[in-house]
Amino acid sequence: MDTGIGPARKAVIAVPESVQAGDYILLYGDTALNKMDRESAMETLETMKELAVSVAKEEGRRVAEVERLYLQRERRLAGPVRPRSRHIS
Repeated sequence: MDTGIGPARKAVIAVPESVQAGDYILLYGDTALNKMDRESAMETLETMKELAVSVAKEEGRRVAEVERLYLQRERRLAGPVRPRSRHIS
């Protein structure tokens, strides 16, 4: 499973639909919770970014770093789908 952060890793698939390389899924830890289309994935990522920025502000952390990380993820999602692995474990 390519999470866009670090090396590909294994995940437990807990969604009823079949999941294939190139699909967008919502992960919680190492568990795939939901399969979604690209638009839903981008909306979910934006919501998570807003939450992470809010928490960073409350904790006095660098907001720019959080925004940079999410910008990398957004660019990765917006680009062409290129799965790293041929196998989903």
